[in-house]
Order: sequence, then structure tokens, then C-alpha cells
Amino acid sequence: MPPELLERLTFASRRGTRTLKHIVDGRLLRSVSLQGVYRLASESAAELHQLVGASSPGR
Repeated sequence: MPPELLERLTFASRRGTRTLKHIVDGRLLRSVSLQGVYRLASESAAELHQLVGASSPGR
């Protein structure tokens, strides 16, 4: 995953949206920002779908 995409990923919960914390030099250092119940925001889901679709064999 491109480091800039990791920094842009947005997650939604009942309280609102948030980005990941603890990202240094394009790497997630701690997974604590992923703990809890979060859904990937639609814009971030579209970016990941585009990334995965572009790298899938046969496309």
C-alpha cells in the first residue's frame, strides 16, 4: 500500500470519522488506532478497491 494512502484512510464510527494514528514514514507503528468498531469510510473504501483492482491478475 502506498504510504500516502495509509495516511489518508478514514474510518467511521457512531462518534464520527477518524484517521489512523501512529503512522511514521508510511508505516503503522501501533495497531491501537484500529481497535474498536469502525467501518472504512466510503472514500477510503473506493481508494482501496481501486488499488486492489489494479493489482489483481487478469485486469
